Amino acid sequence: MAMDEKDWPGLNPKPDQITYSASKLKKIAADLAADLERLGGNKAGSLQDFTKYAVVPTIMDNEAGSVKDFFDSVAGGSEGFRTIYSNVVAQYQNAILLMLEGAKGFHTLDQRMGGSGTPEET
Repeated sequence: MAMDEKDWPGLNPKPDQITYSASKLKKIAADLAADLERLGGNKAGSLQDFTKYAVVPTIMDNEAGSVKDFFDSVAGGSEGFRTIYSNVVAQYQNAILLMLEGAKGFHTLDQRMGGSGTPEET
């Protein structure tokens, strides 16, 4: 299915239709960083909080096969979730950094072209 301009405005913009706002990018990055603090910090729902409460107890090696298999499965699922959560936090951080770098790039480009600000600041 091909993407249609009416479904995705700006998909094929003309050069004179492209606008940007370094200040908007910085504001969005700041809002995302505040949200990331919740995920990456130590509040309820954070990775640290999950790690603290998602401890799977160890069992004796002589436990019955199905009991050991169950605990191994739960421990594996917990570790898998922790890994995915950690990756989400890291990629979230990367997205914020890229937005900030993009805003810097727009600002630098505008200065080099003799402008006093970005084309769209509102």
